[in-house]
Parts: sequence; structure tokens; C-alpha cells
Amino acid sequence: MPVDPDTDWSRAIDDVYRALAPDIENPYRAFTAEWLAGIILANFADSGCFGAVNMRQYRWREDFPVERYLKLHQTHSGHSTLSVERRQELYTGLWRVLQQAGGTVTVPWQVALFVARPKLP
Repeated sequence: MPVDPDTDWSRAIDDVYRALAPDIENPYRAFTAEWLAGIILANFADSGCFGAVNMRQYRWREDFPVERYLKLHQTHSGHSTLSVERRQELYTGLWRVLQQAGGTVTVPWQVALFVARPKLP
């Protein structure tokens, strides 16, 4: 099942976060690649130190069994603020939703490369 905010299982994941970890956001909804690229491009422009900026994006998808997908969640800093017990409750809730939805998650990945020549004095 692909990661998509408009699916029943994705909304169920959001419900788990709201119920068990309301102070943190689902890390896959925290920001978009477009939003981050806009900030980086603005930083290049605002610095006045660079010429035209070229940006290339590389995208791919990767399938994860539920257990491996949940290990990815453990790398997000918001999760480390939860108590061990609350974190376990969260992962158990996420595991249940994902198992009911098929047991495999397709995650879209995206990397952006920014290249610019410095302006010479």
C-alpha cells in the first residue's frame, strides 16, 4: 500500500497519533519536499553569494514490511520525547493499522540536489 494521505489506512495512522502522541505529528506529514526546496532556494537567493541555482530531484519507491517501516519511525526525533511505554503503545497502534491494511508499506523517497556557482568578487 503506498503512503498517501487520502487513504483510509493513512487517516487511521493519523488517528493513532492523535490518540497516543498528540504532541508529535506523523513524521511523514511534517513537511513536503517542495516546502523544503523552497526554503533552500530562498536561502541561496537571499545570500547574494551565488548565481543561478540548479536543482535536480531524484525519486523512488521502496516497499517495507510493517516491522521495518516502524523502525523508520524510531529515527524521528519526536518519538524520542515519548516515554518508553507511550512509544510502545504508539508502535503497537501503528502496527495494528498497517497489518489490517495489508502488512507492506510503499514509501516514496525523494532527494534534491542543489548546485550553484559562487559569484566572484
